[in-house]
Amino acid sequence: MLRSLFFLLSLAFSLNLSAQTDSISISEIPTSIDSTIIDSLANGVKKDNPLRKFLSKPDGFPQPRTSLILSFALPGAGQVYNGKWWKVPIVYGAIGGLGYLINDNSRKYIQLRTAHKRNQANLTHDFSGTRFDSASALKSERDKYDKNRQLSYIGLVVIWLINGVEAFTDAHLMNFDVSDDLSLEFKPVFHEDLSQETYSGVGLVLRFGK
Repeated sequence: MLRSLFFLLSLAFSLNLSAQTDSISISEIPTSIDSTIIDSLANGVKKDNPLRKFLSKPDGFPQPRTSLILSFALPGAGQVYNGKWWKVPIVYGAIGGLGYLINDNSRKYIQLRTAHKRNQANLTHDFSGTRFDSASALKSERDKYDKNRQLSYIGLVVIWLINGVEAFTDAHLMNFDVSDDLSLEFKPVFHEDLSQETYSGVGLVLRFGK
């Protein structure tokens, strides 16, 4: 009996001590965080954001390197980054036109290639009874559309490259120095040759700085 009573008292004391410890530790935890700390952390994340830094425009001008990368990654994206939205339809118009040529030349090439194989096997084909109903004519037309298809692919790559170079150059020109420190003026020029005769003319003078 005494042992049981002693055990119960010991258990009650332990629970009471544990409750006091928990209450102290809970009370020590702050219920709110200072808003200035949150703001500073948020600003630090924004400044260190790689994408934000990549798309930034120092001094209000686009970065040529960023324009180039965006244009190669997605045609027209560099023009949008430069603020030249009106160029996007031109880019996609050129790409769409070449895409149509690739599809059309590829379709006709496959059709003629199949017809040429069937003609050699003395089978009917899509051009049976026409002026192309011969192995030589079918081969000539097939090779022509194969060449056009390859040129269309090359044209697509060229347009892709021009799209990137144009965005890069446009961004560079936006950063070009056109301040008052640069001046261009025409001035009369006098020149004396070996016979000591004087010739007059007009010279173009480019000045840097005032």
